[in-house]
Amino acid sequence: MKKLISYILLSVLLIAATSPFNALAAETDWSAELTTNENNINITMSASQAETQVITSLHFRVNVSITSGKMTAPTFQFADAVESKVKDAATIIDDSSNYTVDIVLSGTKDQNIFKTGKQANIGTISLHPTTSAYKVTVQFTGITSDSKEPMAEYITRDGQFAEEVTLVNTKPVNIEKTTTQSSSDSSNDTSNDSSDGSSGGNSSGNSGGSFGGISGGGVGNVIGTTSPSTTPNNTNTQAPVTSVAPVTTTAPVTTTVPVVTIAPVTTQAPVVSQTPVSFDSQKNPQLQSSVKKGSNIVNLNWSKVYDANGYIIYSKTKANAKYKKIKIISNPERTICSLKMNYATSYLFKICAFKNLEDDSKIYSKYSSVIKVTTAPTKVKGLKVKRAGKVKASISWKKVTRASGYQIFKSTRKDSGYTLVKTLKKGSILSTNLKQKGRKTYYYKIRAYVNDINQKRVYGNFSKSLVAKY
Repeated sequence: MKKLISYILLSVLLIAATSPFNALAAETDWSAELTTNENNINITMSASQAETQVITSLHFRVNVSITSGKMTAPTFQFADAVESKVKDAATIIDDSSNYTVDIVLSGTKDQNIFKTGKQANIGTISLHPTTSAYKVTVQFTGITSDSKEPMAEYITRDGQFAEEVTLVNTKPVNIEKTTTQSSSDSSNDTSNDSSDGSSGGNSSGNSGGSFGGISGGGVGNVIGTTSPSTTPNNTNTQAPVTSVAPVTTTAPVTTTVPVVTIAPVTTQAPVVSQTPVSFDSQKNPQLQSSVKKGSNIVNLNWSKVYDANGYIIYSKTKANAKYKKIKIISNPERTICSLKMNYATSYLFKICAFKNLEDDSKIYSKYSSVIKVTTAPTKVKGLKVKRAGKVKASISWKKVTRASGYQIFKSTRKDSGYTLVKTLKKGSILSTNLKQKGRKTYYYKIRAYVNDINQKRVYGNFSKSLVAKY
């Protein structure tokens, strides 16, 4: 009995211990759902409940696979409610029975893809079958050509690196339509399943059916009368009987077999008509950027240019300077890049797409619009704080390269409650005195800032806090 009670208690403890971990795992997962309405597939995506930052950019892919039947390339329509400055959806033709819909959303810092409850209705994929019977499977896939696991990548408002997440609870959907044809239509459809003539031959000999769309009743009757016409007592009738041979020259009738190829002649040309047929040098990528807070890391993301082989990123630091080529992206599927630049520096960026030609030369698209980015200054180091008289504190620090100025904060607590007490608007100032009220213990920390192209401040990270006692 004691052992039984021990087992029960142990089970309860295990359940109680594992439940919080399961809840935490669920809160950190991203999920996505496909729902169908006839030939339309709606896409809904849910971000992690544990993600506290606003999601401004999103990239994922959906695979459309044709199991039977035929269709032209699927198309995608973004939902009206989805908020993003750049909305780009490209259909990649993997082969005649597989398509990949590549979906990119890229917004500015004041935009939010997941407005309500970390869930968003992204849009709808529409299928365009060209046969009456078909079966299609639609499912989420990886964000690169060699990855099949459902994935997505995103950027948050604070300008972090593009994060990759695995999509859970994604279930593929199957759309299937079958047709049952009536006998009255069989004469029109035998071309699809009797190209070897076996069905037509049996029909003509037995019930006068069709062959390649030509009635076989007459031919069947003539062939059937050859035996009674050749009677031994009337040899004169043999010559007319031999005239049956020309009748059996129905072999030319088999020339209708090439007609059967008319159906396949409607090849995948309509597929090409659904998407651009070649690289368009007049189209330019749409470029967006963000900077990781307090860092020198610049995140760039752009819209895809159809049939491009890659992209080239250019940069310069002065308006009257020439652009320099700083990065070549040779993967045409890639639309995000993180660059490590100088601290406390303003940059101008632009990007273009390129297409490789057979003679090893390249053609280029138009440039994107120019964007302006300023990186943060480095973290302040060498902070020193000491008493300067009864009610003053003397603070000094090491110079931060290219800093436009500094801000000093103080608090009565080491880890919280800091308020701005002084702003120094020259980067050359490396010390200052502060008046204090009463005999207290104060904590100080400082950060540098730089003025960007628009004279707005970009701040670096805070120094370590130091204490001054009175």
